[in-house]
Amino acid sequence: DPDRLTSAYVEEQAPQLDAQFACLTQTLRVDLGLLLASPVLRDAYDRVTFACGQLLQWAPDAVTKHMQQASRIVQGLGLALRCGWRIHHGVAKFSANALTVLAISEDAKDELRREAVRLLLGGLLRWLLDPTPEPENPPEDRDVCGCTFLSPRLS
Repeated sequence: DPDRLTSAYVEEQAPQLDAQFACLTQTLRVDLGLLLASPVLRDAYDRVTFACGQLLQWAPDAVTKHMQQASRIVQGLGLALRCGWRIHHGVAKFSANALTVLAISEDAKDELRREAVRLLLGGLLRWLLDPTPEPENPPEDRDVCGCTFLSPRLS
């Protein structure tokens, strides 16, 4: 529930959130070949990306200051930014949004803001160089975070 994801909540629940996200972020480091071969893993990856992104978007300052897993969350979203297009365009776009929110959050730890920018720029460079064309018959559920493009370089 995004309404509960406040800085105060993250600070109060940091030990419990750290325990949960220590497990969840391992999913974001799974081998890409295994990930692409398994619909179950792809679905789990999508869900974990969403959980990490939601937490980081709604309370970036508290996550970076009070959670021991903050660095793993940021790194995991960087991985999702790079490989997410191969799972679903929403995975990559949502990761980019979360990293952008962290990068512009003035109250977040500077070290993690800089890491978010580095990962974001590296991921966006990969998007720009991706030769994947826009599909001729796009699905109806193509809107993610206000973007309807299904090709990385057009997003």
